[in-house]
Amino acid sequence: MIYEEITVPIPKRKRIRKSGGPKYVYEVLARKGRYSDKDIVSFVGVQIDDEFMHPNEKYFELHPERDSEKPLDEVTQFDKQVHLGAPLVLRKIAKREGLDAALKESFPGYDELMMTLLEYYLFRRESASQLYKYYLYDHYTELNYIPSESKLSRFFTEYLSHERISAFLEKWMEYRCSRLPNGSAIDIAFDSTSFNISSGHVLSAEYGKAKVDEGLPQVNVAYFLDRKSGIPIYFDLYYGSIIDMSHCQVALEKIKAVKHDLKGSFVMDRGYFCSENIEYMSDSGYLFMCMGKSGRMLDKLIAANPRDNLCMAQNRIYNTIYGLKFKGKPFEKSRNEYFLYLYYNEGDVATLAAAKQDSIEYISKHLAGKKDDKRRIRNTYEKMINIAVDEDDVITESSIRYEYLDNYRKECGYFWIISNEDLSPDDVLTSYRHRDMIEKQFMYAKSGADLNKTYSSDDAAFEAKSFMGFLSSILRAALTVGIRPYVLQYSSETSQTVLCELDKIKAEYIKSAYVLRYALTSRQKQLLSLFDMNVTDVTDMVKTLDFTRKELNP
Repeated sequence: MIYEEITVPIPKRKRIRKSGGPKYVYEVLARKGRYSDKDIVSFVGVQIDDEFMHPNEKYFELHPERDSEKPLDEVTQFDKQVHLGAPLVLRKIAKREGLDAALKESFPGYDELMMTLLEYYLFRRESASQLYKYYLYDHYTELNYIPSESKLSRFFTEYLSHERISAFLEKWMEYRCSRLPNGSAIDIAFDSTSFNISSGHVLSAEYGKAKVDEGLPQVNVAYFLDRKSGIPIYFDLYYGSIIDMSHCQVALEKIKAVKHDLKGSFVMDRGYFCSENIEYMSDSGYLFMCMGKSGRMLDKLIAANPRDNLCMAQNRIYNTIYGLKFKGKPFEKSRNEYFLYLYYNEGDVATLAAAKQDSIEYISKHLAGKKDDKRRIRNTYEKMINIAVDEDDVITESSIRYEYLDNYRKECGYFWIISNEDLSPDDVLTSYRHRDMIEKQFMYAKSGADLNKTYSSDDAAFEAKSFMGFLSSILRAALTVGIRPYVLQYSSETSQTVLCELDKIKAEYIKSAYVLRYALTSRQKQLLSLFDMNVTDVTDMVKTLDFTRKELNP
């Protein structure tokens, strides 16, 4: 954090470095040779002119004699108009889902700070700490101060440790399972995504198979969701170079350690599909369904069930999708037989085949002249494109392998699911399609909560920020379920527009007390009713401001 309101002399032993606009001041702490590039230095501020600079936190650590010039850690000045509709609903959700009590138990003294951060993530769709103070300035909070950037930094890097996060996750999962009827199995959607990392000090960031390849290392994040409620119950971080298939059993062992008597039914995508994982799920006593990959078994199923046989009228599930159920071994080395569900979507064939050919034609047309000294291009595309290079590994010629496109069209439209549950093809497909809720959670975490490529000073800070994103996704999932009747009535509405509508509910400080600024609109009353609230709940929240902020408004 740079204290732009403070001016101090530039240290005598310094190095000035310019990157784009500002000139950064580094204080020389020790010399390790004749050349300046070997000096041990520390970043201490931003240069104003030849003599002065704006200092940062590190400057005051190195110069404790100037500590009296450092500003107070928190700001106690709030706006006299307070937005409180969105916090009211989100806090009601947190209380109903048990998150409020869980935060108080696991993070005593920090639960209100965390709650306001979650509200900020959801409403502003931001995770930048620098903007949090502007949100809190005119929004409801039970805090009587606005935390400084340095306090937030310490919260993420020091307080919100791996041990505290792990302890919370254990309690949270146990609590969510305890809400189930006795003997019930919890339906769990299990998937992972990769977060691109632009910070150089996150050591768990490694190059792997990124969801969106931007040439950056990644950290993988796995979510476990209760499919019936959409509520996330657990999350796990692991190195970006580790593929989902390899991490599957490790992640499930963690779940088993937290809840050894868990009765679970897992839904997984094809990234987890392999013989070892299938047998592990079965041996662990879990029910499961997993999307299968292309391979010998799919080829056999297709050969035995050509399109005309599969697409008979009695096999239609809905729209243009047809399906059949079999029993067999998904792999030659499988010990057990499972239920195999083969599907065909004839409505997708033409679109998918055309899109695939368009993509390959475009790539083939633009490969000439590119250097491929590390064979990355050939390793990626040689199955679908013939690629010729010269002695310098520069691509000289490329042509499409049309047999690849012909084979793709033959398989196009087919997909299959393996399960150890004896269900109808209709039920299996419906259950699997419900897992799109986890994809929406990942989309929210990356773009909604702005966690993709977010800056983190180290692994601990990244884990803490990812954990806060996980907590905010709990609130978002419950909010999405709660407003479903409203969204069905008004098709253009989303969770974000709902929060914006609720945010219009405001209180105002007049003379010696807070009062409601406007009467509630019919839309606002309708939204509050979805969470069993009305105008009385709003006025009760307004009254609490008299205790938390009244003394701050002279």
